[in-house]
Amino acid sequence: MLCCWVEDPNGDYYKKHLARIPDYIWVAEDGIKMQSFGSQQWDTSLSVQAILACNMLEETGEVLRKGHDFIKKSQVKDNPSGDFKKMFRHISKGSWTFSDQDHGWQVSDCTAEGFKCCLLLSQLPPEIVGEKHEAERLYDAVNVILSLQSKTGGLAAWEPVKAGKYSRVRKWTLGLSGGKDQIVIIRASGSISRVRGPFSVSGSGITSEQFIEKIRSVREPLSVIDSSVSLNDGRKVRISYKGVPGAYSEDAALKAYSQCETVPYNKFEDAFKAVELWLANKTVLPIENSLGGSIHRNYDLLLRHKLHIVGEVQLAVNLCLLALPGVRTEHLKRVLSHPQALAQSDIILSKLGATRENVNGTASAAQLVASNELRDAGAVASAQAAEIYGLDILTSIVFTLEEGPGVLFKALATFALRDINLTKIESWPQRKHPLREVDNPNNGSAK
Repeated sequence: MLCCWVEDPNGDYYKKHLARIPDYIWVAEDGIKMQSFGSQQWDTSLSVQAILACNMLEETGEVLRKGHDFIKKSQVKDNPSGDFKKMFRHISKGSWTFSDQDHGWQVSDCTAEGFKCCLLLSQLPPEIVGEKHEAERLYDAVNVILSLQSKTGGLAAWEPVKAGKYSRVRKWTLGLSGGKDQIVIIRASGSISRVRGPFSVSGSGITSEQFIEKIRSVREPLSVIDSSVSLNDGRKVRISYKGVPGAYSEDAALKAYSQCETVPYNKFEDAFKAVELWLANKTVLPIENSLGGSIHRNYDLLLRHKLHIVGEVQLAVNLCLLALPGVRTEHLKRVLSHPQALAQSDIILSKLGATRENVNGTASAAQLVASNELRDAGAVASAQAAEIYGLDILTSIVFTLEEGPGVLFKALATFALRDINLTKIESWPQRKHPLREVDNPNNGSAK
C-alpha cells in the first residue's frame, strides 16, 4: 500500500488498497480491532510500545493493562516435551512465540519485543498497567535470547543450528530461518540489540543473572547521591540536553559531571525520551531563571515523563556579545539569540541600535553566525560557545586587581598601549573582600 501511494497517491492501485483497510483494522464497540494471521504476540508487543510512546497513560491505562496481561500469559513456560534435544529441538522455556503460548516455537525477535514490553511496563504504576512480570520469568527470557546467538554473532530467528552438515544444507535450501550458522537474521538482531544495547552486553561471556542485574539497576529510581562520572563498566555518563554544543545546559551538565559525555537534542522532549530509551543515562534541563522566572514547559515534562530528579545545579549565566574575528560592535546591524537572552541584554543592545532576531538557543545563534560567516551580525551566547565556534567576545572584560597605589592605572595602560578604546569602566567590590576605608596605601579597615 505504501509503495502504491509513493508511486501515485491518486492512482487506482492505492485506492483499492485504501478500501481494504477496514478489513484489517477497524473501530468496534469495545475499541480498535485488528485482523491477524496468527501473530497476536508480535502485534500486541508492537502496539503496546506504540501506545507507550504517545505518553497518554491516563487515557490508555486499561488497554495497556490488557496488553500487559496477554504478554505475560503468552510467554512459554516449559521446554518441548520429552527428550527434545535428540529431536534437534532447542529450549523454549521463557520465550515468546509469534502468536501465543500454545504455538510453542520460540522466535528471537518476538521474545525480544515481549521482554522489552515487560521492562517498559514494569516502570509504570501497577494499579494502572498491572503487576510487573515475575523476575524468574525474565531470567528465562534472557536465557533464551542468549542461547539463540551463534558464534559469529548472528541470531537465529527460530532454532539455532543443531543437525549435521547435510541436514543444515537441506534446511537452508528449503528456506527455513536460521539454516546456516553464518547467516545473520537482521530483523531478529535488531530487536535483540534494542533490548541488550542499553546494557552493553557483549555477544558472549555474560550470564542471564548478570544481564538481569544490569536491567534491575536501570529500573530502580536514580539516587540523588549518585554523582559518579562513569558507569560501573567504565563508560562515561551520557547526559542529554536541549541545544547544540556551547549551550548553557551543556555547561550545567559539565558542572555536575565534569567528565561526562554530553548528547545534544533539538527539543526538551527528545532529551527526556533519550533517558527513557536508554540512549542517555541522565538529562539536564533548566527549571528557573533568576531574571526570567520559571520555565513552565519543563515542569509539564517532569509530570509527563517517569524520570526522577537526582540533583540541582546552580549556574551563573554570563551573557557575552559574540562576533566573527575582526568585526567590531559598530559593524553590527543585527543580534541573534534566544528571546530570553535578548531581553536580559536589553540595555546594552539598545545602545547598539541593532535589530534583534530570535533563534532557538544562544549557542544556536553563535553557530549560525559562525557557519554562515555573518559579518553584520552578532550573537548573545556563552564564552564556551565563542571558543567552540571561533568567535570573538566583543563586550565586557572582567578582572580583579590587588590593592595598592596605581594598580588601576597600570591595568588601563595595557589597553591604551594597544589602541583599544574603552567605552565604559566600572569597578565593583568582590563579595569575599568588603570595601575598605583606606588610611594609607596599604592599610584599611573593613566597612
